[in-house]
Amino acid sequence: MAVLGVPLAVIDWREHRLPRVLMWPQLAGAVLGFAMLCLTRHDPTSGVRALAALIAASGLFLILAVATGGGVGAGDVSAAAVVGLVTGWIGWAQVAGALLTASLLALVMAAAPGVARRDDDGATMMPFGPCLLVGALVMVLASG
Repeated sequence: MAVLGVPLAVIDWREHRLPRVLMWPQLAGAVLGFAMLCLTRHDPTSGVRALAALIAASGLFLILAVATGGGVGAGDVSAAAVVGLVTGWIGWAQVAGALLTASLLALVMAAAPGVARRDDDGATMMPFGPCLLVGALVMVLASG
């Protein structure tokens, strides 16, 4: 997550998109890494929780994407899956904390002048991927 997180945040900030060509390898690498940890530790508990958090976070963002009619994009759904997986490995409180931190950061950014912009249809656009990634980073560092 750390390797691809910075380029993904920059791309989302500039282009308002999280490319699948980076999101899917990030997700696959995290799943594979945690699977290897489960196998070497002979303890699937954290891995099962991480997969459940992946499903919960991405499911929540999928519902948001459908409910907002595209206000939340597919890249945000993928980013939520990665955030759920990584923070879910640590615990449910970290998953909730990462999503809450991301939402609060997005609120602060939305209030800052010049951060949000309008698209061709006049809809307000703001990158949420960097908020998700920072939220996960805060929770991982706070629990370390």
